[in-house]
Amino acid sequence: MSNKEAESNRAFIRQTERGKGMKKFLLVSFSAIVFGVLCIWSPRGSIEVFFTDASLHKFFPAPAYLLAVSIIPKTYLHLILTMAGVWIWMEAFKIKVSWYHFIIIIPYAAIQAYASPTSIPPFLFIVAVHLIKRRYSWWGWAAGASYLFRTEMLFLLLFRNLWVAISLLTFLFIYIATSGAGFTSNSPAVFYGSLGQVPNNGWHIQYSDSALNAVARDSGYVDAWSAPGLFSGMAISAIEAKPVEYLRKCAYNFLNEFRCGFYSGLDRTPLHYPAAIVFGLLFVYCFCWSIENTVIFPSKDEAVQLIIFTFFALVVLQALGQQLSRHVSIIYLPMMGMIFEKSAHENQKEMK
Repeated sequence: MSNKEAESNRAFIRQTERGKGMKKFLLVSFSAIVFGVLCIWSPRGSIEVFFTDASLHKFFPAPAYLLAVSIIPKTYLHLILTMAGVWIWMEAFKIKVSWYHFIIIIPYAAIQAYASPTSIPPFLFIVAVHLIKRRYSWWGWAAGASYLFRTEMLFLLLFRNLWVAISLLTFLFIYIATSGAGFTSNSPAVFYGSLGQVPNNGWHIQYSDSALNAVARDSGYVDAWSAPGLFSGMAISAIEAKPVEYLRKCAYNFLNEFRCGFYSGLDRTPLHYPAAIVFGLLFVYCFCWSIENTVIFPSKDEAVQLIIFTFFALVVLQALGQQLSRHVSIIYLPMMGMIFEKSAHENQKEMK
């Protein structure tokens, strides 16, 4: 190869790399735009909901999150997590940006625009998967830290990873020692209220915060979140009285997960129905993909195992308890990245 040809090849490579970098920059910028639009447009945006730290603490007593938002304004914090998460996601899965990626990232930007402790675990899981793929053994600390923002992440103790177990138990001990409680997000009141998610349920429970607060006040409590013992007993009594009704509720929530799909933040907007169809179908695809890589062709990749385990655990927990699409969206972007990566590897094998 002549010097002229070699220089021409190097120039082509530099131009290609610049093109890839520009596409990544555009995707990150688009995620920031989606975040900003949803903060203003969506009825669940960070500007309209959880506006003060006091109200946030009342419903989501996550001390790590309160510490973070005391240092960085809430909206800016989640904007940073949106852009950083998308960039790390592209680097972790070696994403070659295409037009459909601009649609794929919407749920991640939407859950960050929700601006609550629920928004932190999606970022932590992207970081954890990135560390797994770089073969850092301490990736478990990133996944384990998600407990500080969502109580149900304790299910990761069943993942059979030493670092995850150590981190979870460490954070659990610290939280109980400092707060005196083990619930960083959910509460018995949430579980009791979830029994009312089934329309015309046999318990005649109304699924709303106002109804739960009314029950708590009738029993002498300030609100539902200050009465864990009351609602624990009520939930157990309700299930014992009508166990078949609870099974119906679990089935209803499970099927409803497929109808709701992944959280898009576009509820009550003109784009609600097309978004529900797109991200509902993506949820079905992810569910089928997870079964394929668990039952039919079991994967030995630890990152794949973590993503699938977390996805199935969240699906089951939502059936048993409260069903909200934004909670299962915690694992959405890492799962989509893994699907893209495995698809790219299969295409390369076919070309060879």
